[in-house]
Amino acid sequence: MKTANKDLNYKLGLLKLAIELNNVSLACKIFGCSRPTYYRYKKLYLEGGKNAFKVATRRETETFYPGYLVAQDTCYVGCIKGVGFVYLQTAIDTYSKVAFAKLYVHKNAVVAANLLRDKVVPFFEENGLRLHRILTDRGTEYCGNIDRHEYQLFLANKGIKHTRTKPRSPQTNGICERFNRTFKNEFLSVKLRSEMYSSKEEFQQDADIWLNY
Repeated sequence: MKTANKDLNYKLGLLKLAIELNNVSLACKIFGCSRPTYYRYKKLYLEGGKNAFKVATRRETETFYPGYLVAQDTCYVGCIKGVGFVYLQTAIDTYSKVAFAKLYVHKNAVVAANLLRDKVVPFFEENGLRLHRILTDRGTEYCGNIDRHEYQLFLANKGIKHTRTKPRSPQTNGICERFNRTFKNEFLSVKLRSEMYSSKEEFQQDADIWLNY
């Protein structure tokens, strides 16, 4: 079932991205397929494939192309000597699995918006794509009155839709939970045994090197 769903999501994602970009050639380039393949999928879709796509993807979080849905989360890293309390803001594109991560000494709406403004949105814009929807938990850094909540204001300004996870259901955002665990196990536990940091910037520099790796 999972293999079939991935195949169907791939086909439907290609069709959706071509519409979003208004450019069949670019959509085919991003998906790594030919124009004849695109038109074959489109013909099948128009002849009745739509219902089959809906049935196949109903049980999973729908994600069809890069930028369609990005998951974001806050992770408490710890109290680091020389730095203080440190939090990790994580964002992962659920289609491509490209990850963005930035360390902060605060946990609030300002830093949550900063990750999107500084890392995520520019990445998609540079690649000719747009971030459509964001998935977060119901933390106060993500949820609030749009009139005075920096994160909500940023989403509204960029036209990004906001989906919240179900209450008491952290598995809904499991892709971020898994990444945060990897960050702690493969980077944090190793570096803190061998390095002494005097600033968040030094810590971030090493985190960027690990993330690129």
